[in-house]
Amino acid sequence: MDSRTDDPLIQQVVTSDGRGGDLLTRAEHQFTGFKKEYGKNYTTEEEEDYRFGVFMSNLRKARRNQIEDPTATYGVTMFSDLTPSEFHSQYLGSNRHIHLPNNLTKLAPILSTDNLPTTFDWRDAGAVTDIKDQVVILSYKQS
Repeated sequence: MDSRTDDPLIQQVVTSDGRGGDLLTRAEHQFTGFKKEYGKNYTTEEEEDYRFGVFMSNLRKARRNQIEDPTATYGVTMFSDLTPSEFHSQYLGSNRHIHLPNNLTKLAPILSTDNLPTTFDWRDAGAVTDIKDQVVILSYKQS
C-alpha cells in the first residue's frame, strides 16, 4: 500500500462505500474525476504528482472538518488542488502593508453632510455592476 494512503482519514474519505480495495486507485480515480469536473490540466508529471498530494491533504482536512462539524458538508471543490497559501494569493488578493501618513485629516477637507439625500441608490448612479464570479468567495466549507 502506498504511504500516501496510510492515513485513516484519507481511507475514510476515499473508501466511504466501505468496500475497501486499493485505496490509491480509489484516490487517483477521485482525483481524475476532480480534474475532469473542474477542467484541471497540469503541464508536467511533477506538477500532477504535486497537485495530487495537495488534493489528498485537502481530503484529510475535509474529513477532519466533517468529523468536527457533522452539520456542514465538506468535500471536493474547485479549490481542492490548491494549498491554503495558493488559494489566498489567487482568490483573496495580496496582503500588502500600505503605509499611510499619520496626518490624513490634513490631506482632504471634511465635507458637510447637511445636504445629503435621505436615500441614495448606487445602481441609479451606474456605480454597481453585475456579479462577475461569486464562486471565488467560497471556502472549503460548504453548507
